[in-house]
Amino acid sequence: MTTLKNTEQIKEYWNDYADVFSQEFEYINLEPALTLTRMLKLNKAHSIFEVGCASGDLALYLLQQLPKSVKFISTDLSESMIELANHKKSGNKGLANKTNHKFIVADSENLDFVSDNSFDVFFGAFVIHLVNNPVKVLKEAHRILKMGGRIGFTVQGKEDTCSFFNISTLAFKKFGIEANTKSSGIALDTKESLT
Repeated sequence: MTTLKNTEQIKEYWNDYADVFSQEFEYINLEPALTLTRMLKLNKAHSIFEVGCASGDLALYLLQQLPKSVKFISTDLSESMIELANHKKSGNKGLANKTNHKFIVADSENLDFVSDNSFDVFFGAFVIHLVNNPVKVLKEAHRILKMGGRIGFTVQGKEDTCSFFNISTLAFKKFGIEANTKSSGIALDTKESLT
């Protein structure tokens, strides 16, 4: 298996996969992502920065909960994901002006458009293990977080040691969905090797 080696390949992969991921898989990540946001106490934050927002399901859910005064930016490397997220948001008129929120195409390894010490919370659901350079993402998080800011990520784990996969497997079985139990998470690869 040839894994994706650079940011451009990763972006292309997610641009190509955006519709399928949004329609068939994003909801699977929602429960652990919501647990992460509760642990980060988003309800007490004045400014929130999300990386790897995909097509925006988590952000759109959070927008229903957060006060209007919260500054909230959701980013993704994929233009297609951000386009889907903005489309979903515009389709829900009640969310359009709920908070100071934007979906933005951005590389989580290089957030030059964001000022130092400007956010209370930095988080990413199921993204840190998919980026080209996780250390750069962590450095950017450190740079843009205010003193005392909170950071959090969810990551994929091995099926035998991660309760999330056990819950998913049981849910799949309950609804008669055949799941690939040999896979321990998402692995990015070229389209050619996947066919």
